[in-house]
Amino acid sequence: MIDNYIPSETMKALVMHSLRNFVTTINFTKKDGTERTMRCTLMESALPQRDSDAEVKPHSPDVQPVWDVEALAWRSFRWDSLNSFSAFDAVEANRNNEIWRTTDGE
Repeated sequence: MIDNYIPSETMKALVMHSLRNFVTTINFTKKDGTERTMRCTLMESALPQRDSDAEVKPHSPDVQPVWDVEALAWRSFRWDSLNSFSAFDAVEANRNNEIWRTTDGE
């Protein structure tokens, strides 16, 4: 895991900064032991509209929900399963305007 090199709270802050500002490539190990790579974000402009009456579900601090920009759906990963993340891919996606995709094709 990457937090062997950087203190875990610092790593979490770096990943959260990337997610809030870019489309970010996250690599993590799923519960079944397989590796998964996901392009995701928490950028307000890329998230689906939420009904103002919708209940926000609480989540464990060990799990991070994110918007998967390829599946166009909410997904999550466990912080202790994070293998790597890439901000370089985030900058490329931003250049290609991929962060502006919406579910209705606009």
